[in-house]
Order: sequence, then C-alpha cells, then structure tokens
Amino acid sequence: GFAKLWGWLWGVVALAGMTLSYHEPNAPLYVWLNVLAAVALLRVLPPGRLQTSIKVYRGLALLALLTIGALFAVQQIRGALYPQLEPFAPGAALALSIPPASAPPAAALEEAPASAYNQLQSLPKSPQRPIQNKLSQRLQQQYTADIKVQTGPGVPNWRWRRATLHWSGPVATDESLRLWLLPPWGTRALLLLGLALLLAMGARVWIAGRRTLPPAAPPSHDEEEKHASSAPGAGAVTAASVLLAVVLTATAPPVQAQAYPPPEILKQLHERLTQPPDCQRCGDLAALALTVRNDALQLRLSLHAQTDTVVPLPLPREGLVVRAIDLDGRPATLFRGPKQLLWLRLPPGLHTATVAATVLPEVATLQLPLPLPPGRLELDTSGWKVEGHVEGRVDPQLQLTRPRQDAAAPLQAGVMPPFVQVERDLVLDVDWQVLTRVRRLSQADQAAVLEIPLLPGEHVTTPDIQVQDGQVLLNLSPKQTEIRWTATLNRADELILQATDREDLVEVWQLHANPLWQVRSAGIPMVRRIDAAGQWAPEWRPWPGEQVTLTVDRPEGAPGGTVTIDRSQLRLNPGRRLSEASLDLSIRTSRGGDHAVTLPPGATLTSARIDEVVQPLRQQDRRVVLPLVPGVQRVVLDWREERDFGTRYTTPEVDLGSPSVNGGLSLRLPRDRWLLWANGPVMGPAVLFWGVLAVILIGALVLGRMGGTPLRAHHWFLLGVGLSQSHIAAILLVAGWLWLLGRRQAWADREIGAFRFDLLQLALVGLTLAALAALLGAIEQGLLGTPAMQVAGNSSSAWQLNWYQDRIAGPLPTASVVTAPLLLYRGLMLAWALWLAFALLRWLGWGWQCFSAGGLWRRLRRSKVAVEGQP
Repeated sequence: GFAKLWGWLWGVVALAGMTLSYHEPNAPLYVWLNVLAAVALLRVLPPGRLQTSIKVYRGLALLALLTIGALFAVQQIRGALYPQLEPFAPGAALALSIPPASAPPAAALEEAPASAYNQLQSLPKSPQRPIQNKLSQRLQQQYTADIKVQTGPGVPNWRWRRATLHWSGPVATDESLRLWLLPPWGTRALLLLGLALLLAMGARVWIAGRRTLPPAAPPSHDEEEKHASSAPGAGAVTAASVLLAVVLTATAPPVQAQAYPPPEILKQLHERLTQPPDCQRCGDLAALALTVRNDALQLRLSLHAQTDTVVPLPLPREGLVVRAIDLDGRPATLFRGPKQLLWLRLPPGLHTATVAATVLPEVATLQLPLPLPPGRLELDTSGWKVEGHVEGRVDPQLQLTRPRQDAAAPLQAGVMPPFVQVERDLVLDVDWQVLTRVRRLSQADQAAVLEIPLLPGEHVTTPDIQVQDGQVLLNLSPKQTEIRWTATLNRADELILQATDREDLVEVWQLHANPLWQVRSAGIPMVRRIDAAGQWAPEWRPWPGEQVTLTVDRPEGAPGGTVTIDRSQLRLNPGRRLSEASLDLSIRTSRGGDHAVTLPPGATLTSARIDEVVQPLRQQDRRVVLPLVPGVQRVVLDWREERDFGTRYTTPEVDLGSPSVNGGLSLRLPRDRWLLWANGPVMGPAVLFWGVLAVILIGALVLGRMGGTPLRAHHWFLLGVGLSQSHIAAILLVAGWLWLLGRRQAWADREIGAFRFDLLQLALVGLTLAALAALLGAIEQGLLGTPAMQVAGNSSSAWQLNWYQDRIAGPLPTASVVTAPLLLYRGLMLAWALWLAFALLRWLGWGWQCFSAGGLWRRLRRSKVAVEGQP
C-alpha cells in the first residue's frame, strides 16, 4: 500500500517496519489497512457525500492509529530502556521441521536398556511399600560426618522467555543445531529501529490526511481564515470530539469506602475482651512435702490458684485411710471426680493444704499418683523407701515400699513383680544412636518402677527420662505397656553388647548401619539378617550373659565444596538516623561446621535465628560465625546500623563468605521521602516518570508549533507535568479539549448543518465539564496524594523497591536511590496549582470566544414541501 501511494522507497520502509514489529505484542497491525484504504479512496472519489463520509472514516482511523501507536511506542521504549518490564511470554514455541534420517539396518537394531527408574516403576506394587518409603526417606538423610559430600552449585529459580524445538522425525546422532542469539544491545537496537520506522509511516499518513483538513485558527481574531466553500472536514472534527468525550470521560463510578473496622471485627474484639481467662492450669502445685513415719502419712501442699478452680489431690484409691484434709487451717471442700480422685476447691490466691492419713498395716507397696506435678518435692521418711524421683524431679507417681523386717510374718504384696522386654536398635549414622523400647510382658494392671541398664557410652537425650548411676529409672503407670527413648552412643572401633543376668527382663538387639560403615560381628549367631524392607538389619536375641562384638570401620571422605547458598534476601528499613536490616539465607550443607558472614561497617547484630530457633551468636568485629548442621537450614540475621538517610542512599555491602544464587534485595523507603531515581541490578525497579516526562516534552513542543490555542510550548509542558500525577487519560482529555476548542473557532464561518453544529456544541460542553473535573482532580491529587512516579519492575512500588540477582560471585549486590523530602513535592504542586488557577482564567475566556463564535445554537427547521393535488 505504501509503495502504490508514495513510491517504492516508502514501500521498503513499511516492509522493514512491519517485519520488525509484527511479532511484538500490542503492535498496530490491521489499523494500517483502514488508514491506507481511506487515503486511497479519497484520491479517486469525486466531491460529494461519499467523500465526506470517507474523510470522517479516515479521521477516526487516524485517531485510532494515534492511540494504538502511542501506547505501543511507550511499551517499546520501556522495553528497550528497562528489559525487566518486558511482557512475559508464556512460551514462544519454535517448531523446526527436520527431514527424517534414514533408518539403520534391522540387524543393527538393539534394544536399549531401560533406565533404573523405569524398572522400578514397572515392579508390581507391594503391601510393604509404606515401610520401604519410610526407610528410603531415612536413608536419604544419612550422611557420614567426615565425608565431604559436594552440595553442588546453586540453581537460579527465575524464568523468562522459553523456546521449544520440535522435530518431525528421527534425528541422527551426528546432526547439529546452531542458535544465533542477539546480545542485549542488539535487541534494544531492533526495538528502537522498528519503532522509528513505524513513526515514519505514521508521519507519512498523518501528513497525507492533514493536507485536506482546514488550517487551525490562531488565537487572534484578525488572522481568522474565511472559507466560503462547504466544510466536509467538520464531520471529522465533530466525530472526533464525540469519540474523545465518550472514551476519555468513561471513568469508573465513585466507590465509597466502607466503615472500618466492620461490625464483625468489633464483635470479635468484644468477645475476646469479655471471655473468661484462658488458663490451661488455673491451679498449680508449687511444692509437696511428704512425711511418712511407720503407718502415719502426712502431705503438705503449697497451692497457687489464678482463678476460682479445683485441683486433684495426690491420694491413692486403696491402701490409705484419710483422717483429715484442711485448707489454710480450715476444713476443705472436696469433690469426687473421675478415676475416683479427690478434688479440692481453691479460691484465687496462695494456699496451704494438709492431708493426714494412716497406711494400712498389711500394705507393703503404696502408689501415690501425682496428677498435678509439684514444682518442688520434700521427703521425710522413716521405715519406707520412696521411688519415682531424681534430684527433685518427680514421675507421674511415687512408689512407697516398706522393707520386709520379719521373714516369718511376710506382708501382703501390693504389686506383682514386673517382667519386660528391652529392645535396643543401634543406628550407626552421622551420630550413633540407640533407640530403646521397653515392652511390659507381665500384667499391666498396676504401676511399676524399673531400672534398665544402659550400654557403655550411651547417653539418653529424650526429655523426662531419668538416669541415675548408669540406669534408666522408669515409672510405668497402670495400663501403660511400653515406653521409648532415644540416646546417643559414643563412637568406637569396637562395640561389645553384653546381656544382663537379671531375671526381670530379656533383651533384643538390632543393628541399622549406614552403607558407608563396614560392620563385622562376632559372638552368638543372628536370628535375622534382612528386614521386611529388604535392607541388611541383623537381629540377636541373647540369653543372660551372652555377648556380641561389633567391629566398625569407615572409609575416608573425599574433599569438595560442602556449602551452597541457594537463596539470600536482604531487607532494609532505613530511618532518619537509624536503619534496620534483616538477612534471610537458605544454606545447604553436607556436613556440620562454621560459616562466617561479614556485616557492613557500623552494624550491630540484634538477633540470630536458625530454623526459627534463636541462637546466642556473638559478633566478632564485622563477622558473625554460623554453626551449621548437615541439611538445608534457614538463617535469619537482624542488625541495626547508625546511618543517615540523605538525598542519595546506597545499600550496605554484605559478604556471605561464598558464592550464592537467587540474591534478593528489598528496600522500604520512609513515607516522608519522594523517590526520584533508583539504580541497581537489572532485575529491579524502574522509575517510569522520566520517560513520561520526555514524551510530555516532545508533545508540548509539537503542540506549541501547531498553534490554534493560546498555549505555548512551556504552557503545554507545565500542564502535562501537573496532570501526569493523576492519570495519563487526564492529559489526553485536557489536550483534546483545548485542541477541539481551537478547531471550533476555525469552523465558525463554515456552512455547517444545524444538526451537526448543535451536536458539536453539546460534545464541547460535555468535554469541557470532563476537562475541568480532570483539572480539579489533578490539583487534589497533587496537594493531598502521593507522588505518582510510576515505579514498576520486580513487584516494586513507590515505597517498596525489590532487586534480584541470579548469580553472585562475591558480596551481595548493592543499589542506590535518589530521594527528596515529600514537602518539596507538596510545594511544587502548590505552585503548579496557583499557576493553573491564573492561567485557566485566561484560557476560559479564550474558550468562550471559540465556543460562541458563529452562534451558540442553531434552530432545526423543517423544509416545506408543496404538494399539489390532482385536478
């Protein structure tokens, strides 16, 4: 089309421009066909109504081209200057059609072995699959302490454009494919070149359409042009004004904010404030004093009550006769609760309860349940042995045993001798452990107190398990059939397992060793070698006095990188005099050790957490040493820094001590600062206002040279800068309003139909009201709102700036911002509002002259038609 209308040179320009911009999103494509068709028709159509209609259509097409082209130009310029703002393509598929290669001879075909994964997937399902899954998960967490397992490099987790290659047939092994990738500067050059060609095409069609439009009238009445001919272009002006008034004034309806807080939140607050105190233990037993002398037993309880409540008393169901129960020297109020326990009513405060009782003479063993564990235990016994306490800590019950004094007159036994099975599972991993389970084989109708011997070098780590003189003191409550605990085991080249000679227990030994450990056994034979999951797990069931000797060896570790930092996030919250910072790290390591992180100068560490557990780490100069354990762990370091926040602020430098990936930097600006510029890694925020300001400057120069209004270039520039703080549509609305007013004065003396003239007047009235509303909204936004600097990129905003770096070889990347006090912005907007108020008075006077030129309204008249009757 361009070659036919304006020559082959413009055809080459159009071909190159469309080639470079056709694949870009939101590019103007089919609108060119409408513009070219209208221009071509106007060259051949004779004057008349059809030509007038085509001119109106051409004006609308040019307006659509201007709108689409302006938005596309802004998008391309932003994409060239700020690549991080480029629209993300969900997947650009690149299909390559490759001819199929010749098939090899049938004799040369060999069946490829299936992968191990496919073989595992083809196995039939087994009912033992949950056991195997649990075992495989445990084996995946096994590491040998001195072997340096390489953790490998970190992998960036960001995604951008993706190209998919497809082949239509088999591909030979010696076939190659070469990809040609443009560097960043080449991509920018193509974007700007394609945009320049499109702008040239747009200027060509705009000039071709403008030649047939009447010239705009200058502000002076003496320079008005007089045209006696008909005005076919007035229809385009009328249609353009109506379209501009409808499109730009179509704003969203006003939304009224709801009252805050809503009634639901107020109701929740009222319920929370009026609900009774939520205390799981409203009553507490601070101390218990037990005195037993022969058959006399006395309990003295120190009780604390937070509110009016009841507490259970530590009294057995049988074997004891209670004589008196007092509370603060007065008879107590008692209740009989579940499990035949006596409950004591307590008012709020501190109280002392006393229980006096007598033990039946035939009772040899007495169980005192402790449903409320005491904070302190005091014993005063004579003729009784008390079990179930170690160094002031007590079990869920105390066992009182009366020694047998006269063999000829035995006392009646209160408890049957217990008989248990002790199962020890030796786990040889990074840290050697012993998993012990004690199962009661005798009846479980009574409580039992047991002493289980530990292995040499075994140290119990499970809380609430009492150890004394190499024995685990167990207190089994009634109906309790088993108990478990975990213990560490000292490493040794040789382990000797010796079965005890006691008659109240039997032992079972099991072994689970990491495959890197080499274990040899000597002694009694194994009763089992392989467990249900198919793993080597020997088991022994010794008789009293038998033993097994285990010899353990392991290979030496190979050197390699053992620490990988997969993610880092530095959050900064600067203030006027003091700045707060938080560093969040995800560290993956294959062995334990120390790792140093260097803080910026002047930083003072305030807290350190590893996996949400506060660590008492100390800062040594600028270094903080992190104690790492094998696996993935999250480290959070918080510090403060005495530093002023001035016009230019640069983020501090933090050294992680090793290369890292996925580095994030977040900067929260104070609310009293005005962001002007931001600089840092490429994947970060961009202040788009300066690009908009450049477009406003170009538009102001163009509109100033076009004339037709009393506004000069500097007036257009100041008007656009102020309106840019509200919405881009406000700039187009006000500019279109002023331009159409100038057009209205140019068509004052034209012969325009009354209906078209009145429609133009109504459109100008509506457009004037919308433009004035836009100006008032811009003033309100500038004086009361926040600066609209159009910050975008990596989920950033005017107060929250986010940067991202995929690979970091040394210290974390730094960024800098340029800000100004918010009061400066308020002052500038106040000055602009005052200038606009004085300028608007002059513009409204000129606008009324344009609006009233040639009359305000034209009455519609019906044409009289004479009808002659037939004779």
